[in-house]
Amino acid sequence: MRPPASPPSLLVACALSVERFALRTAGRAGAPDGLTLLRTGMGPRAAEHAVRRGLRSAGAGTGGTGPTAVLATGFCGALAPGMRPGDLVVAEVVAEVMAEAAGATAGATAGATADPAGDGVHGEAGGDVPGAPAGGHMAGKAAGKTAGNAVDNAVGNAVGNAVGNAAGAAGGAARTRGTADGDPRTPARVIPCDGAAVLAAALTAAPAPPARRRGGVTVHTGPLVSGGRLVRGAERARLHAATGAIAADMESAATLRAALAAGDRPVAAVRVVVDTPERELARAATVLGGISAFRVLRTVLPAFYEWHRSLPLPRR
Repeated sequence: MRPPASPPSLLVACALSVERFALRTAGRAGAPDGLTLLRTGMGPRAAEHAVRRGLRSAGAGTGGTGPTAVLATGFCGALAPGMRPGDLVVAEVVAEVMAEAAGATAGATAGATADPAGDGVHGEAGGDVPGAPAGGHMAGKAAGKTAGNAVDNAVGNAVGNAVGNAAGAAGGAARTRGTADGDPRTPARVIPCDGAAVLAAALTAAPAPPARRRGGVTVHTGPLVSGGRLVRGAERARLHAATGAIAADMESAATLRAALAAGDRPVAAVRVVVDTPERELARAATVLGGISAFRVLRTVLPAFYEWHRSLPLPRR
C-alpha cells in the first residue's frame, strides 16, 4: 500500500534581516518538513531573483511531495484609514502595478519637451512651448499625475474583477496568469491568493503578543498592492480610493509571480502593518509602531503552518 502523500513543502519569503529574525524566534514546533525561511532582499527585482533561486535549490515543482507552497510576509504600509501598527493584513489578491514608471516616464517626457534645457524656466522664457506652465518641471509633474491616475484606475478595475473571481472560484482554478484580464495593456498583474480565509481564522485565533493581549491583534483581509517603491503621503489615500487595496508593500507580487512562473502551486501573502497614513515611516511615532509590528511578526508562523496543513494534497 502506498503511503499517503505529504502536503507541499513551505517557503516563507521576507525582504529584511529583521523580518527573518522575528520569524526565526518563533521556533519550528509544528513546522512542516522542508520549511524554508528565505530573506530575499528589498524590492521586487531582488525578491523575484531570490525566490527563483530558492525554488530551484529546493527542487520545487517536481519532488515527490509536490510543489512548494510559497507565502510572502514581512512589514507593509497601511492604506486604509483607522489601521494600527501591528495589525495583520491577509491578502485576498495581490496586485502588482506594472506601469508604476509610466507616470515618471510621461512626466520626464513632458518636462523635456517643455524644458529642453533642463533649467526649469526654458519652456516659458524661450517660447518653445507657447502657453506651457512656468517651467517644464510643472508640465512634467502634471503629465506624471495624469498617467499615475490612469494606472490607479486600471489597477482598481483589475483588483475588483480579481477579488470577485477569486471569491467565486476558490482561487485555484481561476488563478490569473500574466495580466489581470488577459489584456497586456492592463498596467497590473493580479494574483489571487489561496486559503485567505484559513489564514485569517488561524491568525485571529493565535495568541497575541504580551504587549497587545488586552486589545488583541486585528486581522484585515482584502487586496494588497505591490510595487517598486514606498507609498507615502497623499498617495496612500489615492491608491486606497482608486484600487480598494488596504495595504501596500514592495515584494509580495514579485515573490508570488516568481513562484507561479516556476510552476502551479499554492501562494499567499500576510503582512504586518508597520506604518499608517497617520503614522508614517521616519516619524518618531513609527519607532513604537516598528516594535509592535516586530512583536506580532514573531507570532505568525504557527498560523502559516495551519494554512499549509489545510492545502490540498499534491497532484500525482
